[in-house]
This record gives sequence, C-alpha cells and structure tokens, in this order.
Amino acid sequence: MKEILWLGRGGQGAFTAAKLLGAAFSSKDENNYALAFPSFGPERRGAPVRAFTKLDSRVVSDRSETEKADYIIILDDTLYSESLKKVLKEDGWWGREVTKYTQKFLGTVTDGIVSNQLNNCKKYMPNMLSVSWEFENIPKGGSAMIKALQKLIGAKVDGYAGKNTIKYLQIFLKKKGYYTGKIDCISGPATVVAWQKYLNAQF
Repeated sequence: MKEILWLGRGGQGAFTAAKLLGAAFSSKDENNYALAFPSFGPERRGAPVRAFTKLDSRVVSDRSETEKADYIIILDDTLYSESLKKVLKEDGWWGREVTKYTQKFLGTVTDGIVSNQLNNCKKYMPNMLSVSWEFENIPKGGSAMIKALQKLIGAKVDGYAGKNTIKYLQIFLKKKGYYTGKIDCISGPATVVAWQKYLNAQF
C-alpha cells in the first residue's frame, strides 16, 4: 500500500486533491483501489487541514490516520516542520526522499540524485531506485553524497557505492543498533530500512 499525507489549509483543496489522486489511480485499472479522507471533518477556511490518500491493489477499508507516509505533499509552506521527516515510511526502498534526507544530514547538495555511480555495482544495491540513483559505465568522479557517507561509516572514500561501502554501512548500522542482519554486502530491504530508521532518528 502507498500512503500519501496532504497538509494544507481550509480552502486550498487538500482533501479535494486527495480524492482526485485516489480517483485517478483507481480509474487506471480495475484492480486498483483507493481511499481518501480528511483527518477532522470538513475543511474550514484558513485552518490547518490534513488529508490522506491510500492506494493499493486490494480494497482499502482502513480509515486510520497514516503514521508513516510514502509521500508528504505540503500545500502551505508554513505547515512544514522538521518533525515531518519522522512521518516518512521506513519501507526498504531508497528513492528520492531517502536521498534528500541523506544529503541534508550529510551536508551535501540536496537534489535527491545520487550521481555518477558504476553499473557494475548495481548488483549490490537491489533496493536503490533508478529515479534517484544514476548508474554509468564510465567513472566520472562519483558522488559527493557517497563520499560524505563513506567518511561517516569509515569506508574507503572514492564516491562510488559498491560492495565495500555496503559492507561498512551494514557494520555501522549494526553498531548503532539499527541493523540485525548478516554482513552480506548487499543493500536489500533490511539494510535500507535500517538506514531509514537511523536517518529518522537524526531529525
């Protein structure tokens, strides 16, 4: 299930947008189901409003408020808070949001992209999504974010995430108490969840 949290003010259409997204998703395929609802009754103009959209391949009947969202859409920037980062779901997939929070935590450019990674290292990172990770055949200096991450975890600093970097990341997360799996040098869902939990604890 994908869960989206909408933050806005009464009159901005947060709940309407939540419903439209759900309707668009369910209309694409007969096996797509959606549920959209506000947190507290109807919108009042100017008052903070939370709305939720839940998308799944099965009928969605759970109307409880989302505790961990896949996406957070903020319609009024005055409603932004650093604490919202702890609402992001620890789902085991490393996409743009995980990259952005990693970049912000490490103090590098926050663009959601891990650039200049090597194609022959993709096999060690099955849960890194191509929407955020750029793989190439020719070395181009690696990524500033990866260099900062390697420095943090004690790995060789070269800017390329690969077997050695994943190994040191797992060791680092195990020492911090977030990772309990094997040191297998594969960044699967358990490794990414552990990093997401570590990141959420930093904000």
